[in-house]
Amino acid sequence: MNVLVTGGGGYLGGAMARSVADDGHCLRVLDIHTTRYIPDAAQVVLGDVRNVMDVEKALRNIDVVFQPAFMQTPSRLPIYLQWHVNSGGRATFSMSPLV
Repeated sequence: MNVLVTGGGGYLGGAMARSVADDGHCLRVLDIHTTRYIPDAAQVVLGDVRNVMDVEKALRNIDVVFQPAFMQTPSRLPIYLQWHVNSGGRATFSMSPLV
């Protein structure tokens, strides 16, 4: 099965991504940056969950999506940015015709 994990560069998303890869599925990760949490087996799509074009690129030929992408609170980043990532990112998926 082709599986997309958003936020796979984070702690929670990385754990999900490892589990998916360990179960033998074809793994794709959508994240704004790469980290040590992303399994070597993953195809990485560098992008933002708030950007429809990035989301559509990541969704191509995907069967299942896990979306643990979020920005932790408290964060050093402004609260409006946290809201856009944590709420707006999920809304972006609903705007894609691929969903």
